Amino acid sequence: MANNITNTVLQAAHGFSLQQLVYINGTMTYALSQADTAAHCETVGIVTSVPDVNHFSVTTNGYCTGFAGLVAGTVYWVSDATAGLLTITQPTTSGHISKPVFVADSTTSGYFTDYRGYVIP
Repeated sequence: MANNITNTVLQAAHGFSLQQLVYINGTMTYALSQADTAAHCETVGIVTSVPDVNHFSVTTNGYCTGFAGLVAGTVYWVSDATAGLLTITQPTTSGHISKPVFVADSTTSGYFTDYRGYVIP
């Protein structure tokens, strides 16, 4: 059985969906990650469960299941165009962040790892 580190979070009206990437903003609440700035790209995890409008689970490292639309063997990046989105397209815009965070092993699962990103020159 694969291991992971997952936390259940209470955040009123969070608005998150399964498979979205999140970071902790300056007010100690979670927000959707985006590779448009270094601050927005400090991704801490991926949403792996949304039991109700005020609770969600975030996996900060390890194996994740229950997703959809993935391609096995593919590396996924934090999107610089859409907040919260896993994308197969590595950002290339100068000043944005290139940060891989997920490798799919099937169409519904894979491994979340918080790799170090870098600012694109």
